[in-house]
Amino acid sequence: PFPLFGAPPTTNDFKVELNASYEVDLWGKFRAATRAAQDDLLASRYARETVRTVVAADVARTYFQLLAADAQLKLLEDTLKTRNETVTLQQDRYQGGVIGDYDLAQAEAERAAVAADVAVTRRAVAQFESALAVLVGRSPREVFDPTITRDVATTWLVRVPELPAGLPSNMLQRRPDIRNVEAQLAAGNRRIDVARADYFPSLSLTGNYGSESGALKNLFSGPAVIWSIAASLAQPLIGLKAIEANVESKTATRDQLVVTYQQTVQTAFKETHDALVANQTMRDALAAQTERRTKLERALDLAGLRYRSGYSPYLEVLDAQRQLLQAQTLQILRSPG
Repeated sequence: PFPLFGAPPTTNDFKVELNASYEVDLWGKFRAATRAAQDDLLASRYARETVRTVVAADVARTYFQLLAADAQLKLLEDTLKTRNETVTLQQDRYQGGVIGDYDLAQAEAERAAVAADVAVTRRAVAQFESALAVLVGRSPREVFDPTITRDVATTWLVRVPELPAGLPSNMLQRRPDIRNVEAQLAAGNRRIDVARADYFPSLSLTGNYGSESGALKNLFSGPAVIWSIAASLAQPLIGLKAIEANVESKTATRDQLVVTYQQTVQTAFKETHDALVANQTMRDALAAQTERRTKLERALDLAGLRYRSGYSPYLEVLDAQRQLLQAQTLQILRSPG
């Protein structure tokens, strides 16, 4: 090009460069940060498993509560049928002059009481159905279709699972809540290493490589190749208080996780102990309640025989019926659900 009115000549310069930098992990800072991130990932997975376990336990608990409510409803409905038959019989006896107003009123009152219990239990069944539907993520209509039947027989109530003796305590290490806190604690220790690494100098390597030419067509074919390599060592001289504060913060977080871990383990042992005790006492209580129900069934038969023979008032029959219904209800409530 030619200069214009004394202006300096203009030239073209084309350049392509590739720059790269790398910090050498002399003190394990980046390695510790990577492992901390991996521990965080494990902790999140164990947290997911904890939620799954809780939901599964809630589903099982609600299902057995629903079965117990079904069994109680069936018991009350059968009892209501018996009360209706009793009222019909007492009305016939009243019209025949065998009994008075008092005995008839007692029979009708007992029937009304059982009818009220039936209504309350039906509400409980509906509530358990709704709760179970929510837990499995479906509507009650989809889950409890009329084609889906539930066993409402009470024979299952007497079968309480017996846990094998001598289970090792290290089985608790499989609990996802414990493993979740363990992973968090490991990540906390890694972050302390990351924070402490800031006390030490950092070594960085930088380099670039490229080509330069005055003509665009010769940019990638011309002989003008440019490159450079450099290394730098940086030692923190200021901000040491900030580094120290960061280390103390990470250490305090780690110490808090240690306490959380100890509490989680203690809770796991407590829950296991309570479950073992509950299993044993439930089996003992259910056996005693079954025996009581059998005796009360015999007592009701004898009370009915005494009443029909004229040796006792109808109040004795009602009392025997109440006690038997109470025993049967308690047997359901003390079932495995």
